[in-house]
Amino acid sequence: MQQNHSQLTKVNTYIHLLETIATTLAGQPKSNSRAQNTTLLQTYWSIGEYIVLSEQEGKSKAQYGIQYLERMAKQLFNKFGSGFSRSNLIYMRKLFLFFPFRQMLSKKLSWSHYFEILKTNDRAAITWLVRQCEEHSWSVRQLKEQIKAGAHHWVTITTTKPKTMTNPSKSLLTWFKTQLNNLKQPQTQKNLQFVRRSTS
Repeated sequence: MQQNHSQLTKVNTYIHLLETIATTLAGQPKSNSRAQNTTLLQTYWSIGEYIVLSEQEGKSKAQYGIQYLERMAKQLFNKFGSGFSRSNLIYMRKLFLFFPFRQMLSKKLSWSHYFEILKTNDRAAITWLVRQCEEHSWSVRQLKEQIKAGAHHWVTITTTKPKTMTNPSKSLLTWFKTQLNNLKQPQTQKNLQFVRRSTS
């Protein structure tokens, strides 16, 4: 009896989810506005929430794995068209796992921003990339350049980060030179002290 009730709850939740997606897609304005991006992002977050809470029962890993996501992706694709591939569902699920409260999502970032950011599994790097996108108003293209340059990898290595990243190539080059000089300077001074002692 309890199992039947649980299954019925899942069905009702899924139906509600489909209605939410349909309403969102039908109500989307043609222009690429911030309101449109926010609404779409919230909808994708809801899909991730459904996958984790309703189907995975709150677990970070589902026992059914990829097969379930493929089946769900096919259902959503047949009903709503493109935008609901298995890959997208994986990232929607990941969006909810890293941002379990809807209020944690930035209104300045689009789904495309989060899709690129969530390609890393490092929570510190994800937090840093979101903050940089907010502070410097990075476009998705600029974000990709930063990730390709590996700027976020330094977050877990050092607490010193470039103050401004508006120009990816110049700012990163300057920052890397500074880091190398900081590493080389103590060693150079130590070598000079050794030479002086040897010649005295």
